[in-house]
Amino acid sequence: MSKINENIENIKKSEKIIINTNNFDVLFQLLSRTNNLEELNLKQKEIYFITNTNKFFLKRMLAKYIKNIGVEKIYTIPKDEILNFLSTLSLNKITNQEVYITPFSLTFQETPKLLLISYLVDNLISNGFPIDLIGILLILAISALVVSIFRQVI
Repeated sequence: MSKINENIENIKKSEKIIINTNNFDVLFQLLSRTNNLEELNLKQKEIYFITNTNKFFLKRMLAKYIKNIGVEKIYTIPKDEILNFLSTLSLNKITNQEVYITPFSLTFQETPKLLLISYLVDNLISNGFPIDLIGILLILAISALVVSIFRQVI
């Protein structure tokens, strides 16, 4: 939290924010708290994630904080393309149309409906439903399924 507080003026002034960490959950939790205390106004900012993380996993991690933070534009960049990105950025020629920059959708419209449970969990999380309660409900459902299977076998 102290690093964010030290750089709060830089965050407010910048147009682009580059995040190169695997600890997205903690970072967005801190940004959410800071945004509640001070108006960061992250809506107009472009956020770039340097990550190779699966987009569905990343979306699930971000779903609970997106509304609090108010981010609208997020892009992902693979870790092996970071030098290309920084080079283009230093020349101030970023168009977000580069091959290695992938726009990250903050909606669940393109989530495959074949993964029904994943889709429902993502929507519940984005609407503020507690993750712990979702986990407990899923564990209870799986436990009931296992008990049912054992009753059939025995």
